Amino acid sequence: MAHFVSLERYIPLPEDSIEYVYSTNGAAQIGLWGKYDGNTVCTVRVVSGPGTAKAGEKRGTNVQVWSFAGLNPGSRIQAFSGDRPFTTELEVRNAPAAASLGAQNKILLNGEDKAERAFIDGGFVKQVPLAKGIGDYSYAPKMGVVRGLAVHITAGAGKADGFANTFEAANASTHFVIDRDGDIAQYVAASIKAQAQGPGNGHFLSVEMVGAGNNTGACQQMTGSQLATARKLWAWIQGQYPGIPDRLAWVYSGNTKPLVPALNALYRDIAKKFVDLGYSNGDSDTIRTCIDSWGLSCHYWLDTFPKACPGIGIMGQLPQILGRDRVRLAGDEKYILS
Repeated sequence: MAHFVSLERYIPLPEDSIEYVYSTNGAAQIGLWGKYDGNTVCTVRVVSGPGTAKAGEKRGTNVQVWSFAGLNPGSRIQAFSGDRPFTTELEVRNAPAAASLGAQNKILLNGEDKAERAFIDGGFVKQVPLAKGIGDYSYAPKMGVVRGLAVHITAGAGKADGFANTFEAANASTHFVIDRDGDIAQYVAASIKAQAQGPGNGHFLSVEMVGAGNNTGACQQMTGSQLATARKLWAWIQGQYPGIPDRLAWVYSGNTKPLVPALNALYRDIAKKFVDLGYSNGDSDTIRTCIDSWGLSCHYWLDTFPKACPGIGIMGQLPQILGRDRVRLAGDEKYILS
């Protein structure tokens, strides 16, 4: 099926799908994956609102680049095979004109758009706009289709709004941080990618849970206050992205990440347990399959980098964010810090 994709890769892949096109001063550029319908070359049109579409270069055998001018938030874009609609309509959103992505992030987090800023308990959460370590790919800094939320652990202490220097020094980021008291702060606008979970950045918003950790993979579990705030954050995400199901995304059960052997086994076993309990629709030994799924996820299931984040204790608590029972495994206590 044809669909629109971001241009973060020179030759986009089908999973680079986007939910919105973001225009700056009315201009935007995206790819159409599936440029042929049999022998018919598909075209792209602005079907409502202002704007024009122009075909550009072809990339690989499946992708045609399209450029747009004169768009505004009332514009809608659609691909056609002859006169037959070939995709659903793509919504246009404005990206603030700014000198840098960091400046754009600051504008968005200082605004009052509930699509960009989490709105919890009747108000916007505290914002700490990052200027660095955001955007992931310079040519495609915006989120693709948001499929869920990825949970991480800071492996260090601090207040929710106190990690800006740490993130920027590491050239890394997260959308949200929740501290041990349950306070929450937002660092990256929801439309901008955080640099949090490698190849999973484009499709999962991210939240760091403040907690201690060590180089064996042992970590603190979430406090009751953190869990309560995480449930509210999850509710906001599902409200903004109604297609996200109230379940765990596909869980990674492979053994290609060189962690402590006993921890590798626990991570595999808990993945299988989640499936057995019906908390997740499936497990896979391929990270890409996990990225292509929908629901609540975590760093370990979305990144090829061998990092134990968020820890077996927090993994076992993920179902609690969904209102389900916690999962424990024999031997997990060795990797849970008090």
